[in-house]
Amino acid sequence: HALFRRVTDEWDRLNWAKFRSRLKRPSFELFESTTLLGRWTSSNRVLGLSNRLVRHYTWSQILATLEHEMAHQYVDEVLGG
Repeated sequence: HALFRRVTDEWDRLNWAKFRSRLKRPSFELFESTTLLGRWTSSNRVLGLSNRLVRHYTWSQILATLEHEMAHQYVDEVLGG
């Protein structure tokens, strides 16, 4: 729960700083993958971070992945895909 609280706080901060608060907060999930670090699923508005990412990478790498997935969300929801 603490991880998702931090991720949500960072999502809010990045949404304001990088995307001028144009994004609507998605649901967040952890998922298992050996190939993906993060993913944006537009059909159900879920931003996912892999367990491998949060267990084996630095906080700055987690934030970079979060921002990358937010960019996918921006393209999908603000720019229309």
